[in-house]
Amino acid sequence: EQMILSNFSEADKQRIRFVHVIDVYNDVKWVELVKSLVEGVVKPQDKVGLIGHFKDDSSYYLKFFPEWEMVELDSMQGSMSATPAREAYYRGDIQADAFPAGTINFLQSFQNTSIYQQLQDKFLTQDKSNLP
Repeated sequence: EQMILSNFSEADKQRIRFVHVIDVYNDVKWVELVKSLVEGVVKPQDKVGLIGHFKDDSSYYLKFFPEWEMVELDSMQGSMSATPAREAYYRGDIQADAFPAGTINFLQSFQNTSIYQQLQDKFLTQDKSNLP
């Protein structure tokens, strides 16, 4: 939340709400959970939007909320996808040209936390186990 909000003005921050959704490996239950959580943070006059990109078959869930306005983003050609960005980050490299300034500041600060160190250790251990 902090990382995302760091890229918005104070006025925009007042309009943004987050809900924390656990993975429920059942699409029907997951959709019900998401809708319930969203209903818990919005007022009747609020607009709810869904922002996403139909990248491939893994984007199927974007069609689960037809009652929300869909803002479909174009493919971010030439931009880094999440997996390589995450791998670089846990190797200690932040791709500064791939993120907004607020995100860079957050990622740099987070590298100085014990949680980052734990995640990095876990990543590096898994990464080494995948070597031939």
